[in-house]
Amino acid sequence: MILVILFLTIAVLIVFNTVRVAIFVHREEISIMRLVGATGWFIRTPFLIEALIFSFLAVLISGAFMIFAATVLDPVFASYFDSGSKLKDFFIGQGYWVYGSEFVGAALVCLFSTAVAMRKYLRV
Repeated sequence: MILVILFLTIAVLIVFNTVRVAIFVHREEISIMRLVGATGWFIRTPFLIEALIFSFLAVLISGAFMIFAATVLDPVFASYFDSGSKLKDFFIGQGYWVYGSEFVGAALVCLFSTAVAMRKYLRV
């Protein structure tokens, strides 16, 4: 449980700093949008969409890694269990639940971090 909290804190800090850098890089465009009368949500929406895209890419990368690891470890686990290991089949068969919940969790962490960073660094 302690590792989960530690990794969650690290993930929030990484996303927070990434959004801060993105706001800093786009500060000129943001100021132009403010001058022409863009609403706050019009300015914030690209950062939220970017967070969702990064969440989706993270789930794709971790899913590919998990299937690769399950494929490599399946023969090793089969030697320990008499009935054989079906680790790869589990990740492929339960993929909707495993990767869906992983995406929801990653999206919530990214959206929360993005919202906090925008509230702090983006005065709209």
